[in-house]
Amino acid sequence: MEDERMERIEKTLDAVHQAVMRMETEHGERLEALFDGLQAHDTRFDRLEARMEGIETRMDGLDTRMGRIESEVSEIKAEVRETHRCLLPVQAMAEQHESRLQALEKQLRDHLEDHE
Repeated sequence: MEDERMERIEKTLDAVHQAVMRMETEHGERLEALFDGLQAHDTRFDRLEARMEGIETRMDGLDTRMGRIESEVSEIKAEVRETHRCLLPVQAMAEQHESRLQALEKQLRDHLEDHE
């Protein structure tokens, strides 16, 4: 009876040992796959993070350039306003000269018609 009992215990231990080995193998494979996936995500995240840093650096450079351009545009607008302000009297003078020229041309035509 003792031998039978020992034999049953050994069979049970063998079954438990096989079950433990099977679980270690299955779970080990799953853990390895999960770890590989985690490493792949980490690698991808690192690449994306580096890419993002490059984009941020370029954006900072573009912001700086944009600030300079906006400053230059403001200066040009001020120069255009000043030029326009200076040209207004010249335009008025040109209009006066044009009117006088037209009046003189009319006088000349009238004079030529009178002497024909």
